[in-house]
Amino acid sequence: MKNMAHWLILLLFFMLGCFFGCGGDDVFDNDGSIADAASDNDDFILGPARDDGFIVGAARDDDGFIDDTAPTVTGGSVEDGEEDLDPAVFNEDGIEITFSEPVVGNIALRTENGENVGWVGRVDGNRATLTPIAGNEIGNETVYVITGIIADAAGNETELSITFTTWVE
Repeated sequence: MKNMAHWLILLLFFMLGCFFGCGGDDVFDNDGSIADAASDNDDFILGPARDDGFIVGAARDDDGFIDDTAPTVTGGSVEDGEEDLDPAVFNEDGIEITFSEPVVGNIALRTENGENVGWVGRVDGNRATLTPIAGNEIGNETVYVITGIIADAAGNETELSITFTTWVE
């Protein structure tokens, strides 16, 4: 049993050495104290990474400061306040919104009085899409609102409210 504990301690030190030492950085300073293996690396990211490319946890921008800027809408197939839009285009192609950075969240298409139209909302990377469902097509002479809350990797939230009006026949 004593031999097993000895091997486990050696394994622990080996794993710690790999954790702090992989990548060529020194683990110990000349005086024998543990060195910060990432102290000379300005490209590290705080928080665990997910394999879909989205970073969870505190995020730093290129200058090393904590991200405290909420994501913004940068474009899409409809702009807030647009009028006289052809609903047939949206019923065929759906709606897309782009953001200033990768985001997570939920979006929905609603009528002016708040009724959910029933389209499928998806947020992925720096864009969101609303996909039409057969039987839930949008019509003419109606005010619609795209609503939702999206957030960036640092947790900065943006509340969406994009209003548009379909055309009068």
